[in-house]
Amino acid sequence: MSYQLWVGPAIFVATLALVVARPRGLPEWLSATCGGTAMLAARILTPQQAAQVLLRNWNVFGFFLGLMVIAAVAESAGFFDALARMAARGARGSSRRLLLNVMLIGAIITTFLTNDATALILTPLVYALVIRLRLPALPYMFACTFIADTASFVLPVSNPINVLVLTAFPHTLPDYLRHLLLPALLVIALNVAAFAFLFRDDLSDRFDPDLMGADAKAGEMGFLRFVVASLAGIAVAYVAGAALGWKLSIVALAGALWLLVGAAVTRELRQPAARALPR
Repeated sequence: MSYQLWVGPAIFVATLALVVARPRGLPEWLSATCGGTAMLAARILTPQQAAQVLLRNWNVFGFFLGLMVIAAVAESAGFFDALARMAARGARGSSRRLLLNVMLIGAIITTFLTNDATALILTPLVYALVIRLRLPALPYMFACTFIADTASFVLPVSNPINVLVLTAFPHTLPDYLRHLLLPALLVIALNVAAFAFLFRDDLSDRFDPDLMGADAKAGEMGFLRFVVASLAGIAVAYVAGAALGWKLSIVALAGALWLLVGAAVTRELRQPAARALPR
């Protein structure tokens, strides 16, 4: 028993350190896999116990997998890049309006594609955009970070943790919305007002939209339109699934499969770097 009390936490801390530090670009999934394998090798867990945990939480793991694939295909299609550009065009040269647009887009992405998509995918694109527009990056980075948190309670799919909690403590969608929708919207509004006030000096300048550079090529727009339409369908399916009590992992995995098939048919799936904003 004493052996497990110190070896288990040591493996956990070492795994967490690898995930955070990413030595030599080590992927997070590989660090986590090594940590799990070490737990089994050290006999902290038996293979049977590990299998039971996986089977008991299959809905959460399936949702994570589907979500990552959906976000990856959307990023490859230039979806997040297009949204960042849309925010800049809609601002019409106003840095203050650009901040509001970024927070609105971040709230929508977080609501239907989870806060991870906003924090990990949208934020770097917004950073590249505002640097190219010669604007101070700090207000927009704060906006992306905080909106990813505050909008993560709007729907059950807005945060993977919501799915984990609702798996353990099931609630209907009306119950969820009755308790959390209004507070989430209120906090989003407070964030918008707070950042507009705190960064009022940084948001007084105007920018030249022509600094964004060229949009996506015409040949790429077909796949982007397919992805946008698919994401809209997935968003509707998420809400319907939550309302009808479906396992959200099924919706996420079905959406991911649909996008992968579409990418294979159109042969448009590329490395995200090829779609990023020009430097």
